[in-house]
Amino acid sequence: MNLASLLGREPYFTTHNMLSILIPTYNFHPQSLLDSLLKQLPADAEIIVGDDCSPNEELASWLRQYCQEKGIRYVRPVHNLGSAGMRNMLCREACGEQLLYIDCDTIVHDEAFISKYAELAGNHIVCGTITHPETMPSAAQSLRWKYEKSMEKRFTADLCNQHPYEHFRTSHFLIPKSIMSEVPFDEGIKGSGYEDLLFGKHLQEKDIKVLHTPICAMNGDIEDNDTFLQKTERQLRTLYQYRAELAEFSTLLHFRDRMKQKHLLGPVILLFKMTRKALRHHLLGKNPNIKLFQFYKLGVYETLAKH
Repeated sequence: MNLASLLGREPYFTTHNMLSILIPTYNFHPQSLLDSLLKQLPADAEIIVGDDCSPNEELASWLRQYCQEKGIRYVRPVHNLGSAGMRNMLCREACGEQLLYIDCDTIVHDEAFISKYAELAGNHIVCGTITHPETMPSAAQSLRWKYEKSMEKRFTADLCNQHPYEHFRTSHFLIPKSIMSEVPFDEGIKGSGYEDLLFGKHLQEKDIKVLHTPICAMNGDIEDNDTFLQKTERQLRTLYQYRAELAEFSTLLHFRDRMKQKHLLGPVILLFKMTRKALRHHLLGKNPNIKLFQFYKLGVYETLAKH
């Protein structure tokens, strides 16, 4: 498939625009990803790894040494910036006119991954798709794996292009440095969670084109159930903090509004209070139900709203 045909023109930056590949990381060694990228790196491109003050000093030292040996730039702020702040810092550090952001836990099998993005570069944003292992890594990782597999069918390129801003995800995307400098990530969001949704909203406000494509990579870090559930609860606090800005973008907030209009929210929350402990126990088990996970998320959010 000629990806450039999606835009109806020839490749853009392969001859006259430098590319910066930017990889934010925290307590993770992206060696597999970096090895894959180095094999297909254009001569006029750079890779920058941004270590957001990983507390594991042994890992950080190892990563710093690895980058030095491979000719990769390694940057580390003086204090932890969070996902949004780290991406903004990498933009400032980059020399390229086009920035390809890739999450550190991404697995790239496609040997033409970079060149496919090159075909579509321009004064717009290009988003790829993310997949997950076909088989569950282990029962201890069942919640994240089952949830992500259930969501994959909602995040195909065709469906995402119907609502391009609401479906923006940060797993891997290409953006001109000029746009990234004009519309940075909101650093009010600490850690991770909903910064991609808020970024999509800001892009829509600026009327910046977002193109979703079938350029594919895989998520290589499926958290265990307890870690994923705690992460979800932290992210729901972020959603509550930014509820006004994300009212039209969040699926959970849309569902909550429908329940409220039908006068069902009160009974649902009462049921959640009665079953919260049992729900959590179920979600931490070997075969969690994703519909119950969605119910749990609504209950946690509404508890935050009440308090």
